[in-house]
Amino acid sequence: APLVYTLVGYCYNTPTMIKMTAYTQRRKAFLKQIRGSVAIFPAAIEVVRNHDVFHPFRQDSTFHYLTGFPEPYATCVLAPEEKTPFLLFVTPNNPTTELWTGKRIGIEEAAKHYGADRAYPTSDFGQILPTLLRKADRLYYTLGKWQEFDERIMQLLKTYQRGRGRSGEGRLGEQQIGFGTASRS
Repeated sequence: APLVYTLVGYCYNTPTMIKMTAYTQRRKAFLKQIRGSVAIFPAAIEVVRNHDVFHPFRQDSTFHYLTGFPEPYATCVLAPEEKTPFLLFVTPNNPTTELWTGKRIGIEEAAKHYGADRAYPTSDFGQILPTLLRKADRLYYTLGKWQEFDERIMQLLKTYQRGRGRSGEGRLGEQQIGFGTASRS
Protein backbone atom coordinates (compact mmCIF):
# COMPACT_ATOMS: atom_id res chain seq x y z
CA ALA A 1 0.00 0.00 0.00
CA PRO A 2 1.30 3.50 -0.80
CA LEU A 3 2.46 5.66 2.07
CA VAL A 4 0.37 8.70 2.92
CA TYR A 5 1.92 11.62 4.80
CA THR A 6 -0.08 14.47 6.23
CA LEU A 7 1.70 17.80 6.47
CA VAL A 8 0.01 20.77 8.10
CA GLY A 9 -3.41 19.79 6.86
CA TYR A 10 -2.29 18.93 3.32
CA CYS A 11 -2.21 15.31 2.23
CA TYR A 12 0.34 14.04 -0.27
CA ASN A 13 0.26 10.60 -1.78
CA THR A 14 3.38 11.02 -3.90
CA PRO A 15 4.21 7.36 -4.58
CA THR A 16 0.96 6.91 -6.53
CA MET A 17 0.72 10.38 -8.07
CA ILE A 18 4.00 9.99 -9.96
CA LYS A 19 6.05 6.82 -9.81
CA MET A 20 9.38 7.24 -8.05
CA THR A 21 11.14 5.97 -11.20
CA ALA A 22 10.09 9.21 -12.95
CA TYR A 23 11.97 11.27 -10.35
CA THR A 24 14.97 8.98 -10.64
CA GLN A 25 15.01 9.40 -14.43
CA ARG A 26 14.77 13.19 -14.09
CA ARG A 27 17.70 13.28 -11.67
CA LYS A 28 19.82 11.02 -13.88
CA ALA A 29 19.17 13.24 -16.90
CA PHE A 30 20.07 16.35 -14.90
CA LEU A 31 23.19 14.74 -13.40
CA LYS A 32 24.47 13.97 -16.93
CA GLN A 33 24.21 17.66 -17.79
CA ILE A 34 26.19 18.95 -14.81
CA ARG A 35 29.24 16.66 -14.80
CA GLY A 36 31.95 18.03 -12.49
CA SER A 37 29.51 20.35 -10.72
CA VAL A 38 27.29 20.50 -7.66
CA ALA A 39 23.68 21.69 -7.76
CA ILE A 40 21.66 22.75 -4.71
CA PHE A 41 17.86 22.87 -4.63
CA PRO A 42 16.12 24.00 -1.45
CA ALA A 43 12.55 22.96 -0.74
CA ALA A 44 9.89 25.55 -0.08
CA ILE A 45 9.37 26.88 3.42
CA GLU A 46 6.20 27.20 5.43
CA VAL A 47 4.77 30.70 5.28
CA VAL A 48 3.06 32.13 8.34
CA ARG A 49 -0.39 33.52 7.69
CA ASN A 50 -0.94 35.04 11.13
CA HIS A 51 0.65 34.26 14.48
CA ASP A 52 0.78 30.45 14.56
CA VAL A 53 -1.34 29.66 11.49
CA PHE A 54 0.39 28.77 8.24
CA HIS A 55 -0.74 29.09 4.64
CA PRO A 56 -1.33 25.71 2.98
CA PHE A 57 2.09 24.34 2.05
CA ARG A 58 3.10 24.09 -1.59
CA GLN A 59 6.42 22.52 -2.49
CA ASP A 60 8.94 24.36 -4.68
CA SER A 61 8.33 23.18 -8.26
CA THR A 62 11.96 22.44 -9.15
CA PHE A 63 12.60 20.62 -5.88
CA HIS A 64 9.44 18.56 -6.35
CA TYR A 65 10.27 17.80 -10.00
CA LEU A 66 13.61 16.29 -9.00
CA THR A 67 12.73 14.61 -5.70
CA GLY A 68 9.00 14.18 -5.10
CA PHE A 69 9.74 14.93 -1.45
CA PRO A 70 6.74 16.73 0.08
CA GLU A 71 8.16 18.40 3.21
CA PRO A 72 9.38 21.96 3.80
CA TYR A 73 12.92 22.99 4.77
CA ALA A 74 14.60 20.09 2.98
CA THR A 75 17.52 20.45 0.56
CA CYS A 76 18.44 18.37 -2.46
CA VAL A 77 22.10 18.30 -3.44
CA LEU A 78 23.12 16.68 -6.72
CA ALA A 79 26.81 15.92 -7.11
CA PRO A 80 27.49 13.64 -10.11
CA GLU A 81 31.14 13.02 -9.20
CA GLU A 82 30.21 11.46 -5.85
CA LYS A 83 29.61 7.76 -5.27
CA THR A 84 26.28 8.87 -3.78
CA PRO A 85 25.18 11.69 -6.13
CA PHE A 86 21.71 12.37 -4.66
CA LEU A 87 21.85 13.78 -1.14
CA LEU A 88 18.73 14.82 0.69
CA PHE A 89 18.84 16.95 3.85
CA VAL A 90 15.58 16.67 5.77
CA THR A 91 13.99 17.61 9.07
CA PRO A 92 14.57 14.72 11.49
CA ASN A 93 11.70 13.16 13.40
CA ASN A 94 10.86 14.94 16.64
CA PRO A 95 7.90 13.47 18.58
CA THR A 96 7.26 16.73 20.47
CA THR A 97 7.13 18.89 17.34
CA GLU A 98 5.13 16.26 15.47
CA LEU A 99 2.31 16.65 17.99
CA TRP A 100 1.70 20.06 16.39
CA THR A 101 2.92 19.68 12.81
CA GLY A 102 2.02 16.07 12.09
CA LYS A 103 4.33 13.16 11.43
CA ARG A 104 7.48 13.96 9.48
CA ILE A 105 9.06 11.54 7.05
CA GLY A 106 12.46 11.63 8.75
CA ILE A 107 15.94 10.68 7.62
CA GLU A 108 15.66 6.91 7.19
CA GLU A 109 12.32 7.04 5.38
CA ALA A 110 13.53 9.85 3.10
CA ALA A 111 16.31 7.66 1.75
CA LYS A 112 14.13 4.57 1.60
CA HIS A 113 11.04 6.01 -0.10
CA TYR A 114 12.41 8.94 -2.11
CA GLY A 115 15.48 7.35 -3.64
CA ALA A 116 18.12 9.46 -1.94
CA ASP A 117 21.54 7.84 -2.00
CA ARG A 118 22.13 9.45 1.37
CA ALA A 119 19.82 11.36 3.69
CA TYR A 120 21.04 13.64 6.47
CA PRO A 121 19.47 15.97 9.02
CA THR A 122 19.26 19.55 7.77
CA SER A 123 21.77 20.56 10.46
CA ASP A 124 24.56 18.60 8.66
CA PHE A 125 24.30 20.62 5.43
CA GLY A 126 26.99 23.15 6.40
CA GLN A 127 29.48 20.42 7.26
CA ILE A 128 28.95 18.26 4.17
CA LEU A 129 28.72 20.91 1.42
CA PRO A 130 32.37 22.07 1.62
CA THR A 131 33.58 18.50 1.01
CA LEU A 132 31.43 18.29 -2.10
CA LEU A 133 32.66 21.67 -3.35
CA ARG A 134 36.31 20.53 -3.23
CA LYS A 135 35.61 18.13 -6.09
CA ALA A 136 33.44 20.50 -8.12
CA ASP A 137 34.26 22.79 -11.03
CA ARG A 138 30.95 24.67 -10.70
CA LEU A 139 28.13 25.30 -8.28
CA TYR A 140 24.55 25.73 -9.49
CA TYR A 141 22.10 27.46 -7.18
CA THR A 142 19.15 29.82 -7.74
CA LEU A 143 19.19 32.97 -5.63
CA GLY A 144 16.05 34.74 -4.50
CA LYS A 145 13.70 31.96 -3.48
CA TRP A 146 14.47 31.85 0.25
CA GLN A 147 16.53 34.72 1.69
CA GLU A 148 17.78 32.90 4.80
CA PHE A 149 19.00 29.98 2.69
CA ASP A 150 20.67 32.38 0.20
CA GLU A 151 22.58 33.96 3.09
CA ARG A 152 23.59 30.53 4.37
CA ILE A 153 24.91 29.50 0.94
CA MET A 154 26.85 32.75 0.56
CA GLN A 155 28.38 32.31 4.03
CA LEU A 156 29.36 28.71 3.25
CA LEU A 157 30.98 29.84 0.00
CA LYS A 158 32.95 32.58 1.78
CA THR A 159 34.13 30.07 4.36
CA TYR A 160 35.05 27.62 1.61
CA GLN A 161 36.97 30.26 -0.37
CA ARG A 162 38.88 31.37 2.76
CA GLY A 163 39.66 27.75 3.58
CA ARG A 164 41.19 27.26 0.16
CA GLY A 165 43.71 29.99 0.90
CA ARG A 166 46.80 30.04 -1.25
CA SER A 167 46.98 26.28 -1.37
CA GLY A 168 44.34 26.31 -4.11
CA GLU A 169 42.85 23.13 -2.66
CA GLY A 170 39.62 22.41 -4.40
CA ARG A 171 38.68 23.16 -7.98
CA LEU A 172 35.84 25.60 -7.46
CA GLY A 173 37.06 29.17 -8.00
CA GLU A 174 35.10 32.40 -7.82
CA GLN A 175 34.46 32.38 -11.58
CA GLN A 176 32.72 28.99 -11.45
CA ILE A 177 29.93 29.91 -9.08
CA GLY A 178 26.85 30.21 -11.28
CA PHE A 179 23.80 31.79 -9.70
CA GLY A 180 20.44 32.04 -11.35
CA THR A 181 17.75 34.29 -10.00
CA ALA A 182 14.23 33.28 -9.14
CA SER A 183 11.59 34.85 -11.31
CA ARG A 184 8.81 36.61 -9.47
CA SER A 185 5.67 35.65 -11.32
